Amino acid sequence: SLFRLSKHVCLPKAFIQLAPASKVQLPSLHIGRTSLQVQGAFTMGLGYVLTEEFLFSEKGANASNGTWEYKPPSSQDIPVVFNISFLKDVPNAAGIYSSKAVGEPAMLASASILAALRHAVGALRKDGNVQGAFDLSVPATPEAICVAAAVNPATFSFAE
Repeated sequence: SLFRLSKHVCLPKAFIQLAPASKVQLPSLHIGRTSLQVQGAFTMGLGYVLTEEFLFSEKGANASNGTWEYKPPSSQDIPVVFNISFLKDVPNAAGIYSSKAVGEPAMLASASILAALRHAVGALRKDGNVQGAFDLSVPATPEAICVAAAVNPATFSFAE
């Protein structure tokens, strides 16, 4: 969800389906741990897509290396419903112990959020009769979303 006035992004649900990481002896323990790894990777990608802006000073020094400037995702940013499922009977004979990657695909899945945001910004622009192309790249911060959506804060009115 993209809130029209605040440009706050809300991700209420996420559903990710992957091939299992490997052949395991204790499936219940494996599925729990692997699900957490997938959730962590998706959340990392979520931060990269939405909030983690790297800023540099005029001298080239990292200006976003403190907690005031660096904004990783918080508990309020991750999906409330976060379902992970694994495909059955998908062997990987080439992997060591039939292993497969689970973190990288989940992190890449977070790129879908940027695509959804671009679609939402396009709808906002259409509603506002704004024509032409726009740029929305990572990180898609609230400020970047406002610029892409061509929102003019001077048109806001605040009731007292």
